[in-house]
Amino acid sequence: MSLFIVGICGGSASGKTTLAKKLSKLFDCEVGILSLDNYYKNFSGMVEELSKVNYDHPDSLDITFFIEHIEALKEGRKIEVPVYDYENHGRKKETKSLQVNKLLIIEGLFLYNIGIPDELFDLKVFMDTPSDIRFIRRLVRDREERGRTVESIVNQYLATVRPMHDIYVAPNKKLADVVFKGAGYSHADFTKLADRIKSTGTLTY
Repeated sequence: MSLFIVGICGGSASGKTTLAKKLSKLFDCEVGILSLDNYYKNFSGMVEELSKVNYDHPDSLDITFFIEHIEALKEGRKIEVPVYDYENHGRKKETKSLQVNKLLIIEGLFLYNIGIPDELFDLKVFMDTPSDIRFIRRLVRDREERGRTVESIVNQYLATVRPMHDIYVAPNKKLADVVFKGAGYSHADFTKLADRIKSTGTLTY
């Protein structure tokens, strides 16, 4: 049975993970979610260089490894997904096994312009969420979940998040098949997306 692959791309805190989880819960089949965030390069032990690492630039990611894992899943093979430790800026020793045979949802800041073969995606979605909404969500998330200060969040946003979004993330919009505009999406828009996935004939909900 052929694996159907959906990409969900968009800026930081645009709602990619939320949409991926909602689709995963909807379909009554084996669904896997693969996040580009797990494929950051190992920067642990590089204390002096950490201040120069730009996590919002594609070069901070092991894209070759990411593509290898997508291709393996498409071939029906099991992979060991790396688990990234943001506090230590490196991969943990443990991994998470993933094997899926019907629907794979891939989510990340940039997916369609970083060298991933276009034929690997069956459907490409872009979350076109306004920058003020994304910043507010990121501010709340980083303070509550990562214990960061408002000053550090703002500084990072201005230094790398916003400029990298304009250069590397936003251009993905033109490469997407489906674009969700605004702070969220209507029930009708979500249903239309779900029906489009369902139309392959191998997925039900």
